[in-house]
Amino acid sequence: METTGLAQYIAGTRVLPPADALRIRSLDGTCELAVAETGSVQLRRALRYAADCQPRLESTSLAERIEVARLVIHEYARRAEAACWALAHFRGVTASDSRWMCQVNVDWAKNLESLAQTLWGVEETEKNGSAPASGTLHWRSRGQAALFSSSTMDGPPAVVALCHAILSGTHLIFKPSFRDAATHIALDTLHEHGLQHYAQLVRWRSDAPDAGQLNRQLINHVAQAVIFSANDTYRALLDVSAEPGSEAWEALRQRVKRYGTGLPIAIVSEGANLDEAARDLVEGARLGGGRFCLSACPVLVDQRCHDQLVARIVTCAQELRAGPALAEGTQLSAHDPADTAAIREVVRTFGGTLVSGDVRTRDMDVLVLAGVPTSTPALHRELPGTALAIVPVEGLAQALAVAADALRRNLREAWTAVVFFGSAQEYASLPASLAAFRYLHGGVVSRVKLLLPHQGAYFALDLMRRVTLE
Repeated sequence: METTGLAQYIAGTRVLPPADALRIRSLDGTCELAVAETGSVQLRRALRYAADCQPRLESTSLAERIEVARLVIHEYARRAEAACWALAHFRGVTASDSRWMCQVNVDWAKNLESLAQTLWGVEETEKNGSAPASGTLHWRSRGQAALFSSSTMDGPPAVVALCHAILSGTHLIFKPSFRDAATHIALDTLHEHGLQHYAQLVRWRSDAPDAGQLNRQLINHVAQAVIFSANDTYRALLDVSAEPGSEAWEALRQRVKRYGTGLPIAIVSEGANLDEAARDLVEGARLGGGRFCLSACPVLVDQRCHDQLVARIVTCAQELRAGPALAEGTQLSAHDPADTAAIREVVRTFGGTLVSGDVRTRDMDVLVLAGVPTSTPALHRELPGTALAIVPVEGLAQALAVAADALRRNLREAWTAVVFFGSAQEYASLPASLAAFRYLHGGVVSRVKLLLPHQGAYFALDLMRRVTLE
């Protein structure tokens, strides 16, 4: 069923947009949605409700929270066609990719008990309801939280964040991208099953006259906040919430965590199966329109097989089909026409020679850049699109050196992922030589088997506080 308007979920109530509500238009201009916007009075209600709900969530059992998270995941997958419609029209994501993301979530939900055991341990108190034993380590929610999310989190990724909050026993106030037309489906499920006390959803434009006041009001009246954004957006939110450099600003920085962009790297050695490498690299760049923090882009390749790999990548990339995002055969996602010039400029800065592909007004091919220098920004700058920057190196030793140097320029502790195409012996040396949160010996870096934490950090764990009973 197609969405007709974007509601808010405030204080246990579904608030529909009024008749005169602002409307957002789809990327192709063929449809529009009315959007309910949050005002200061409504946000105060949401904050009071969050404070009232938090003790209730902290008294629930882990088993109960796991079942709620599973319900949300499965109901979202059942309504996948509504999510496909929203993501296709307002984000340009192909229907096949949206369905894949929903299925990844369903597969992840099968192992929530194992995830909880890995994160916190499974305490006997969760099984029999008795008082916690003395001399043990426990985990407790830090308190009600706000989540500011970017456009790349619309839909299935935001549902995962919601489920992490549910698992941790944290009441979550979502503040999604204003054009997010897919996340509210999960809040519908909570509302329909009488589970409103787990989360709310508020929404306002980033350029609204009272946006600064609303941001400040939300951040300053929750126990913790998480912001998925670029550095400048994170800093702007802090600066509007407290005087920069003040004690209040420093205190705020301690309880407001930023999750930023992510970037994987691929390494191809001389002995690799180049046909398999080309196929997997192209799929890793294409999937989800290249907007995942696991989307492939920089590829370090032994210079002795650079030309052969490029030729195979071009062949694979040129087989991909463009078309309407909801059409079954479409493999290339669309993008906002307003972003076209910026995408072209970022690609230009990567250097090398563009040997295949084009950035069109509404969509783009998987671009193939050959002979890209080791100084390329592609090694530390994320592109919100589909491209492979093929960087020739003298061998594995130089590849590791270049990757390590780029990691320092990324200002991150580890690569989001490293995918290696080559011998098993060479692959075995990677974990000790290059810091990453995930290592793959071949395969599609953005097609996960286990749902990974964002940049190595589990959202559920970051919402918790360690507690010892002595």
